[in-house]
Amino acid sequence: HLLWTIWVFITPLFSGGFTLRWMLITLWSYPLFVLFYAMTLLASRRTAPLFALAMVVLSFALLRVYPSGISYFIFGCVMLRTGCSRSTTRYLLELVALNAVFVALASWIGYQWQTIVWVPVISTIIGLIVNVERTSSEKDAALRLSHEEVRRLAATAERERIGRDLHDLLGHTLSLITLKLELSRKLFERDPARSQSELAEAEQIARDALAQVRSAVTGFRAADMAAEIASAHLLLESSRVHLRHAPPPPMPSWIESGLAMVLREAVTNIARH
Repeated sequence: HLLWTIWVFITPLFSGGFTLRWMLITLWSYPLFVLFYAMTLLASRRTAPLFALAMVVLSFALLRVYPSGISYFIFGCVMLRTGCSRSTTRYLLELVALNAVFVALASWIGYQWQTIVWVPVISTIIGLIVNVERTSSEKDAALRLSHEEVRRLAATAERERIGRDLHDLLGHTLSLITLKLELSRKLFERDPARSQSELAEAEQIARDALAQVRSAVTGFRAADMAAEIASAHLLLESSRVHLRHAPPPPMPSWIESGLAMVLREAVTNIARH
């Protein structure tokens, strides 16, 4: 956007040429303007509008002797809202007020009517376009944060569920294996045959437990349609979109996984656009 300040150096072609006075004013006013421009981007949301207003004041102060300062005015109008969260209505009212002051001041100085007309038009159009783009980017950023938060909460809940399920699955099994091994140790000298039998049973229990854990982990890794619907509901509700849905019917895991990914992508696009 700063490249558009080339108009500071083009304006003299239409208003008296490149004079020594124009050069001297440019040498101190343009660096000051660039400083204000940088501060509107770097300052806090509370103070950033003050630097945009400083651009406008700089333009008004130079308007009588420095037509190039009109560019400072346009930049000030455009950037009045870029650093803060003003409503569109309030921003429009501020634009009207600033342009009314410009029109009055330019008319009193004696600017041509073409300049008095096109400057308010340009500042309003560019200001609305730039700020609509900024609002859209802020909404996209908020959407990404909201989506990531939903995913994080869903992942946390899934980890807790996996922990509970594995505890229920392995707790009893490991206790049983421990008892079998203790019994085998005690029977090792008195009844070697029974000791071998207890070891074989412990081995079989361990193998069964390993198979159950693998089956459970495979199920956890697959996309769950019910969990994806719950996640979609939370995400859309945060965007004020109501989602009505029924419980998903039974289906093969590979179909459920594919549909869950389709739902995730569709909900993301709905919330974004």
